[in-house]
Amino acid sequence: MRFGVMAALLAAGVCGAGAAGATTITYSIAGRLTATLAAPAGGTAALTDLPFVWRLRGDTGQVATVQGPPPGPGIPALGQSLRIGGLGYAVDATPPLFFAWVTVDPPGPAPAFHIGGFSDMTTSLGLAWIAGGASPLIGYGGIGAIGPVPVRFDNAGPLGTDRGSLAITGASGLLFRAVLPAPGGLAVLLPALLGLGILRRRG
Repeated sequence: MRFGVMAALLAAGVCGAGAAGATTITYSIAGRLTATLAAPAGGTAALTDLPFVWRLRGDTGQVATVQGPPPGPGIPALGQSLRIGGLGYAVDATPPLFFAWVTVDPPGPAPAFHIGGFSDMTTSLGLAWIAGGASPLIGYGGIGAIGPVPVRFDNAGPLGTDRGSLAITGASGLLFRAVLPAPGGLAVLLPALLGLGILRRRG
């Protein structure tokens, strides 16, 4: 009986894995930031070396060209979440955002480098990072899973949030990551196998 259950579960997993996968992808940049947050009603809060995680969810089928410099591909955000530790409340960007990336191959002996960022669609301001050398982000196509990969702070500009204007002045310990959803068959198979193990222990 147990062999029959296992065979059925494996068959379900294989069949599910063959189905068309979702195209949603979640990008994240995490580390520590220093910034100022200017409240709409007045007053400015200084944020010094606080941990943060910024996630942006996109659709890999919606790649468009973003004007630079340098111009490159970008994916509009379907949703995003910015969390800064130590504040006691959430801070979320309010304008439409996109994730943009490009690999720059300069002329001459200078090595190629990667530039990426989460930016306001209307102003192109936000948070940008850079990676060079042997980074796996060199040549990254933007629509696959990767990371976490160390990157360096490059530049930032004022960004509107539900708590006021956020001006990031520095960031450190940055890690970039892109995650795709688990295949449908695998997502069904793993909980089922876990349940089977519990049944075995009870037996």
